[in-house]
Amino acid sequence: MKKWILIVIGIILIGIKGIGIKINSDFDQVAEVFHSEHSLKGADFVLISESISPNNKYIYYEYQFDNGGFGYSRVFWSVIENVENKNNLKKGLIPDGFKTTGWTNKNELILEKWKPYYNIKNTELKSGTELNGVKINIADSIPQGKMTYELYFAEFGGRMKNLSVEILITGNKITVYNNEKNPLTGGKIIIDGVLLKHKTGKWIIGETETDRNAEEIGGCSGGPTPIDFKTKIIEWC
Repeated sequence: MKKWILIVIGIILIGIKGIGIKINSDFDQVAEVFHSEHSLKGADFVLISESISPNNKYIYYEYQFDNGGFGYSRVFWSVIENVENKNNLKKGLIPDGFKTTGWTNKNELILEKWKPYYNIKNTELKSGTELNGVKINIADSIPQGKMTYELYFAEFGGRMKNLSVEILITGNKITVYNNEKNPLTGGKIIIDGVLLKHKTGKWIIGETETDRNAEEIGGCSGGPTPIDFKTKIIEWC
C-alpha cells in the first residue's frame, strides 16, 4: 500500500513541476508580446551585458525585462549597429535556441546552441549566415563528462612526450586532474576553469568571461590555455 502511495505522490509532483514550467513559459511569451518594441529606452529594459565588435561597427546586448510582480522575463540577445541613437533591438533579435557569447577577430558574432527552460521554435542557422548585417559563427558543441586528454608542453615544441590526464567537463566548467603516475607540480587538480570561445575562434580554458578577448593565448604567453576537442590536446606550459 505504501508503495502505491509513493508512486501516486511522485506522479503528482511531476505534474506540478510540468505545470510550473508551462506557466513560466506562458508568462515569458506574454512578456515578449507586451515588450514587442525591444528598445534600449524602454522603461522596463534591464541590461545584463553588452559587447562591441572589434571593428566597432556593431554591438550586441544581453537583456531582459522587469515584469513587476511577475519578476524578470526570459533573457534576450540582439545585435545592432553601434551608432548613436540606435535603440531598436527588434530587428537584431537572436533566434530561439541560440545565445551570443562573443566576437571573433574577423568581426563575426559567435553564437552557441542552448536549450532554455521555455518552449522555443526550432531554428536552423549556419556559420556564415548574416543576421542584421553581421556574419555569425556557430560555436562547436562542448563535449561533456569524464575523458582522457593529453597535455602538449609548448615550451619544448614537441620535444617532450605528451602527458595523459583525466578531465571532467560539466556545462562549460572544466577540471583537469594531475597524472597520478607522473604528476606535475600543483596538486591533484592542475586546471580548474571555464571553457570559452576566444575571439580568434579557438576554444580556451579561461578564468573569467573577459578571457574571450585576451590578446595572447597559449605558447607560454601567460594568457588562457588553448584546448582542442577534436585532437583532445591541451596546450600546457
